[in-house]
Amino acid sequence: MKKRNFTTLFIIIPVLLLSACGGSKKEEAPVKDYQICYEACPEAAYSAAEWLSADGRLDFPFVLEEPVPNASRDEMFARFYIPEEALKQAETKDLLQLVKRYPGSGLTAFYLYNEPSHYLDYVTQTFNAVDELYSRKDFAETLLQVYATEEMLPAQSFDDKEEQTAYDKERNAGANGIMLLETMLAQDAMFEELDDGQRRQVLEEVIAKDSVRENDDCYGRCSGFFAYIKELHDADGSKWYDYIAESEPKWTVYLDEYWENHSWP
Repeated sequence: MKKRNFTTLFIIIPVLLLSACGGSKKEEAPVKDYQICYEACPEAAYSAAEWLSADGRLDFPFVLEEPVPNASRDEMFARFYIPEEALKQAETKDLLQLVKRYPGSGLTAFYLYNEPSHYLDYVTQTFNAVDELYSRKDFAETLLQVYATEEMLPAQSFDDKEEQTAYDKERNAGANGIMLLETMLAQDAMFEELDDGQRRQVLEEVIAKDSVRENDDCYGRCSGFFAYIKELHDADGSKWYDYIAESEPKWTVYLDEYWENHSWP
């Protein structure tokens, strides 16, 4: 792994320019945080070649859990900026694996304690792999496939304190990554892309993982899927909520009664 010499730089604030035609303002999409951090500290970013392995697979070019001493916020997040060439070459499942592992960096934990939408928005703002995923036609189907293969690590006890700490940290990061996948699955856009059989599979997989949480106090969090459905339903409505209420009566307990004993996170 290459070493990076980090120096603190000021954030470059993008300025919206006035259109030359009649002096009217031209609307532009908001600049994401990952772009701002990259432009502030391009020397902290890795090249496309460093993100891609010899066989063309996408992976982190640095140790995800390894802290960066004396790095500014911009420098820390610029490391996660994936160049366009690597993004476009990456398989959808590899992008999802990176997004799922992203909480292992320790940069997202604070946002777990807000609403599920805040958690998802924060990751979307700081890691450009998420925006690339939303441009993929196979995103929803691949998201279901990846989520279905995920397993929560069981509780284990080690005599060595450092080994125990490392395992618990890995276990917690993995659980947070699964919650992130669940939050993505709960979106209306994912519901619309899946057929009825796939929707039922989503519910079966989500409920199976929720039962693991129920029997393991160490996780101590509710389902990211049902938490986000509740947030969406309470705000503007959720297609998943309506689907469960109308066609899956045996699972309606997860719509309202579930929240008698659960809270986010």
